[in-house]
Amino acid sequence: MSNDKPTPADRFRAGVVEHLKPLTAELVPVLRRLIEYPYPPEVANLDFEVFCDGFTDGFPVRVFFMDAHNGELFVYRGSQAEYPCDVNPELLKVEHVYPREFAAAFKEEDDTLDTFTLAGDALIPWFAECWEAAGGRRFNRGAQIGLHDEFRRFDLVRMKWVKD
Repeated sequence: MSNDKPTPADRFRAGVVEHLKPLTAELVPVLRRLIEYPYPPEVANLDFEVFCDGFTDGFPVRVFFMDAHNGELFVYRGSQAEYPCDVNPELLKVEHVYPREFAAAFKEEDDTLDTFTLAGDALIPWFAECWEAAGGRRFNRGAQIGLHDEFRRFDLVRMKWVKD
């Protein structure tokens, strides 16, 4: 007999997605602006990094504008370095995705849960849906999202997992 009862990890990931859903309407236009922006030719890729410790302190995703050599790209106006797009790299200004108490309740239930990684893993499919809703499949450059400092990336243009 199988036990189909959701685990604390399953319930935590589902709860993270429920906390993310209200941000969809705010994120899609930001992503659309990133997709449609007239970048200089040096911008080869948008690299979205998920900083998993940031769910309780704002929005945990940041975009980096990368060149063909995978270096972060800035444009210079005089001697001033600027991002090559007018979208704030932090994407959204929110107090938090979920309050600290949300994760704490799951940690009390199972102190072995890595709520940081679980939250990041739950965010990526939601973010990919937002990217697609913003028209991301027609983006004419590369775009990937992954957890900060991990090699596994989700290719947002081809909608599949890849190794960096």
